[in-house]
Parts: sequence; C-alpha cells; structure tokens
Amino acid sequence: MRFIKSFCTNTRLMGTMMMMIEWINHDHEIVSHVFMLDAEGLGISDFYELKYLTYEQRNLFYKKKYGGLGGININLALNESLYLVKQYLNKNISYNKILPEKMNHDIISFYSSFNFVEKFNKVNVYYERMLNYENDEKNKHNKESNKDNKICSICDYNRKKLFASIFRQEGYCERFESSERPEEFKSNFRDEKFKRIQRFEEGISIESKILEINPRSIFDKISKKFESPVEFVQYMIMRFVARDREALYHYSNREELSKSHISEINGTLLYSQVSKMMEYVYKSEFVFEDEDGYYEASAIVKFLNIDDLDIEKNTINKDFEFLNEDIYQNYKLTSIIVIDKHRISEWDVQEIMEKEEFVDIYKFEENITEEQIKEEIYQKFLTIQEIEFNSCNLYTQYFSDNTHVEEFIYSINSDIMFNIFIRNNTLYLFTYDENYRSFTHDFLQSVFSRKIQYDKYVKFDTSILLDFIDSDSIDLDEYIDDYYNL
Repeated sequence: MRFIKSFCTNTRLMGTMMMMIEWINHDHEIVSHVFMLDAEGLGISDFYELKYLTYEQRNLFYKKKYGGLGGININLALNESLYLVKQYLNKNISYNKILPEKMNHDIISFYSSFNFVEKFNKVNVYYERMLNYENDEKNKHNKESNKDNKICSICDYNRKKLFASIFRQEGYCERFESSERPEEFKSNFRDEKFKRIQRFEEGISIESKILEINPRSIFDKISKKFESPVEFVQYMIMRFVARDREALYHYSNREELSKSHISEINGTLLYSQVSKMMEYVYKSEFVFEDEDGYYEASAIVKFLNIDDLDIEKNTINKDFEFLNEDIYQNYKLTSIIVIDKHRISEWDVQEIMEKEEFVDIYKFEENITEEQIKEEIYQKFLTIQEIEFNSCNLYTQYFSDNTHVEEFIYSINSDIMFNIFIRNNTLYLFTYDENYRSFTHDFLQSVFSRKIQYDKYVKFDTSILLDFIDSDSIDLDEYIDDYYNL
C-alpha cells in the first residue's frame, strides 16, 4: 500500500489520542486505519479499518472518534505515524493487553513488518547503486555522443529497469516487464508501469527518514504547548496519578522521578485544586481513583520555566538537551513530593466534585419517534458521543478543547458542554453553566421546533444524572420529582 496522509490529535497529555493513516491499496482504493492510542495501560485500545467510503464519510467518522478528546489534529509524516503504531503495539505487549479484535493478523503483520533500520538501510544501498549506474551511463553516453550533460530516454529507461530489478529482488515492487524495449518506452513514457516506478523512487526519500526518528520531537508534536504554570502543574499531577513514566521522564529527564508513583495501577485524576506557594513551586490537593477505591492527597510540584532562565538554550546542561528541537516545551519538571494521602468514600468524592446541574425537559410531538430525534442529533452535533444502556440513549457533547485543565480547579467532568438523555418519548437536556444552558436550549428549540415541545426546567445543586444511571430507577421523571421533593 502507498501512504497518503496521517494525523494524530495533540492530546497525549490527556492520555488518549486518535490517529489515522490513509493508504492507497493495489486496487487504487483509499483504505483508512484509525487507531485509538492509550498511554495509560492499554496501548492500542481500539482500531477501525475504513474501506469503500467517500471523503465526506471518512471525515465524519474521524470527527466522531476525536470529538470527545478536545485536541486539534496534527499532521504526521509516514515515519512518525509508523513509529507511533510500533510504540503502542509494544505497549499492548508490555501491558499484556489484547489487541482490538478488528486489528486482524494481516494488519498486525503489515505494521510489524517495518524493521526501520535493517530494511531501509538496504533500500539506501540499492538506491546508491542505481545512482552510480546512472552516473556511469550518463558519462558513457556523453563521451560517445558529445551531448550536453543530460541523460537520454534510452539511458533513463535503463536506469528505471535497473531500479526495478533491484527492488524486485527484495520484494519492494511489482515485477517489471523486462521485455519492454526502449522504442516502446519512448512512445509510452507516461505508461502506468513507469509511473509506478517513479512513485517508488519518490517513496525512497520519504521512507529513509524513518532512520531519523526522534521520540522527543514526536511526543512534543502530539502534546499541546502549556499556556501557564497552572496548566503544567495540572497535567503533571494527571500524569503522576496515571503512572505515565514516559511523560514524567519527558518533562524531567530524570529516571527516578519517572518511576515514582502514588497509585497502584494507572489511576484516574478526578479533581485537583492548585495553589501557588512561591515562584516555580505549586501545591495540588487532588482526588483520584485507584484499584481499591478513592483517595485524597496533596503534593508539592517544583519546576523551572526555561524561558525565564538567563542562559542560552544551546548551552544548557545535559538535562535540557531536548530543547534543541524545533518544537519544545518551556517547562521542566524537577520534583513531585507527596505530603499527604488518605482514603475517602464515594460520598466524599461526590461532595468534593458536586456542581450545579440544569435540566430542561422536552416531550416529543405526536408521531415523532426516538429514531427521528436521534438522526437529527447526529446531523446537528457532528462530534457528539453516544452511550447506550438499559434501552436508553445518552449523548454527550464535549468542548472542542481542553482549556478546563488551565484552571486552578480541575474536575474530570468539566469538559462536558451538555448531556442529552432520551427515554419514553422525552428528551432531557443536562447543562452545567447558565450561559451554555441558555444557548443550547435555544438551539434545540430551533432545531426541533416541530418535533419536541418544551415541558419544564429544574435546577439542582448537584448532578443527578450519574446518580440516576447508577440507580435501579427506570423513570427519570419520577426520579427527578422524588429527588426534588427531598
């Protein structure tokens, strides 16, 4: 297959990314491979192979998959995308995690076959042989014909013939028909066979770059740049709880720091409140989920801002070598010191993370079905995420970025713009901010003007949607009434 393009979301710091690679197969059809990459213990957590789709259908699928991640798409070169596939395949192996079922043996074999150093060193050797042959033929021809320093079509044909023969020996291209004659070649210069050879020639300059992979540059490329010290501290606490050794080492260059941890498994940061103690020293009081329950903890995070240091970047000591890259992060982590950790209950977590929830309730008009509403939601909210449970549909619309991590108080559910819950011909809109509630309510009224009718509005001091999902109740109206009358 021939590489077309690739991109990855710059959400490495959140722990999850979506990467897609598009290829053209031997039938000249576009095949897209979509990977969900998890840096917190899963490796390649999901995989999709898209065939026979239009451009619009492929892009809609991409939007559905990266819509909840909150990043932007960063274009990747072939070598960078192949490196990430290989890296996360290795994570599946090291974490002892089963690869997605859709990632069949042929797909695994295809990506596993790239032996960057050995295979492409061979290619470079063969390419050098071909160039030497071209120079020899050019000199020989010029001596005989005393023409300008320009290779003629016959010599060009011989060059392509040798090129194809070399690659045929190693299985790099299809069999080249040696029966072709220079006369035929002259009259069929644009023949597909020679276009194919030309594409393989162009591919050499791309594929040989695989030898120049720099993991630090790729990591920075798929990570957003920090906007403030607070954002840096929040992300470092998140990576610390998740036991993300790669990220901690990337920002500290210290092996012992990358191995330090507070959780027994790849934990989940639920809440973090950051305060500044002094320059480059911040305190985080945070809540996280571990394998045996919930914990509340405090830690001191120390770091440096490279841009504030009165030294030239190219003279910085060994710890700062990575700053010689074109893309770099301006913060360097120096230490994370845990000063407190204790277990808390699920009720304590809810109390710490509670926030207002606004519920607008709409009833379906007569003869309107849930399928019609569902189709309308998909058309109007292209990146909305759907979860099905107990014959119900929950739709979550996330914000398009992760700016909630920049705040002094981070909450894992602060990236949600709104939730839509549908059951028993009723649509429930859950929002968490008055401004977004007003905007979304007006938008729904406009979009579904002849399909739903506004019923009522209820405000709660805490979120009840997750409580309802976790409960045994089946009637949300009844649950709301009972909860409201407590």
